[in-house]
Amino acid sequence: MVGSIYSGLIILVDWLIKLFVFSKISGLKIDLKKILLILTGILIFTWVSQGLGPFIESFYLLFILIFILRPRWKPSQYLFYGLVPIVLVDLFQRITGIFIVKHLFVFNVNTSSDDFIFSLFSLLVFLPVYFLFIRIMQVDFENIDIIFNGKMYKRSSFISSMLSCWSIVWSSIL
Repeated sequence: MVGSIYSGLIILVDWLIKLFVFSKISGLKIDLKKILLILTGILIFTWVSQGLGPFIESFYLLFILIFILRPRWKPSQYLFYGLVPIVLVDLFQRITGIFIVKHLFVFNVNTSSDDFIFSLFSLLVFLPVYFLFIRIMQVDFENIDIIFNGKMYKRSSFISSMLSCWSIVWSSIL
């Protein structure tokens, strides 16, 4: 993050959207104190890891789950709930080109208010698209816990955990 107030606001709005999607998918309710702590931590991590931000940003939610929210989940649930919101938001941003625009504005010293408004509008467009996607696809995230507690899952949990870890590492390299 270069230090522009607009850059910080873009990062905060982006992470508020990701936290909203996370709470909808996981069913965890996050209180205001924890949201403020999470957003402050994200701004600090982004500022400290200036050049590495785009590469390690995908793992922030995993760290948030482990160190701040601390639900009693299995490791595979941490991976699933920690990465699905990031994947959904980033997939939409990459399909629409917002991902590149967002990073151009965040890492640009001369970000103007017009750039900020465009980027903010682009980020907020995700919310109606998300609700439309969930409604059309009829995705029911409330029943995901049934999958994590089923017999078939227990048999294949090691293999799926290893494949998940491999895909996370591979996608962060590319």
